[in-house]
Amino acid sequence: MKNILMIGAGAVGQAYGYQLAEAGHQVTYLIKEKYRTSLEQGAYLYQLHKDKSLQRPLHYTNFALTSDWSTLNETQWDQIYLCVSSSALASIPFHQLKQAVTTNTTLVVLQPGPKDMARVTQHIAPDQVVQGTITLISYKVPLNDEVVVQPGTAYWLPPLAPVPFAGAHDRVRDIVITFKQAQIPARVAPSLEKDALYATAAFLTFIAALETADWQFDVLINSRSRRRALTTATKQAIAALHLETDISPPLWHRLINPVTLRMLLTVAPKVTPFDLEAFFRVHFTKVHHQTQEILQTYLAMAEKQHIDAMELAQLV
Repeated sequence: MKNILMIGAGAVGQAYGYQLAEAGHQVTYLIKEKYRTSLEQGAYLYQLHKDKSLQRPLHYTNFALTSDWSTLNETQWDQIYLCVSSSALASIPFHQLKQAVTTNTTLVVLQPGPKDMARVTQHIAPDQVVQGTITLISYKVPLNDEVVVQPGTAYWLPPLAPVPFAGAHDRVRDIVITFKQAQIPARVAPSLEKDALYATAAFLTFIAALETADWQFDVLINSRSRRRALTTATKQAIAALHLETDISPPLWHRLINPVTLRMLLTVAPKVTPFDLEAFFRVHFTKVHHQTQEILQTYLAMAEKQHIDAMELAQLV
């Protein structure tokens, strides 16, 4: 059994925490005091890979709660997961978090921002930090016109999408084993820095363009000019990242074009067991600041590298 601290108890933290707790690990959430009362009653979860109709809620109660950063060093943590947005990461009191990280503790960074790992490793020894990318989809229900037995969190573990982790060999292996024990597919991903860097750029430019289309896939599907502008903006972000980091983009970036985008927009809603448009609208409206903050980082890189980024700028 591992002693696990989840910093943040949103949809992602609850889903991962539930799976880890069910595998026999001791899970504790560090949350803001204002959320404590509701979480003391437990959380309701729906596993979309088992319950597409959202009629069998799981009452998740086998976890502990704390709101006091100053007491974290009183516990020996095996693993600590940062389950907050990139924007919220800036407000973490790392001087207190650092006191809770012993030589046996592995800190897992799940944020997508291009500077998030650097922000964390300014305070925590890099060989104790593991980088991961969230592959599950989780959201608060009901979403739109969904009918649920109890409001809560629904989550989906997409097939063929194991969570990739990178970092010091022994620590990454331990995290991957822990996730697999919890029935969450995971893998060691030595090229994660490159893959995550560019996948995030492609995804967030898409999200920003979808927002300008009022979160409607059909608007993008039926407008070649919008899809052309989006693919151009994506390539501008990728070019800026390449020059700024000197990390070559993966081969898939060559497939970014209006035709491929239209195909993905047509297929994606048909293979997800929930309303994908509604999920994007609700979730990414909530984390709008994070999306814009990261896009502004790409734009600043483009300006620094003297890249014409007009289409990217229109998404910021």
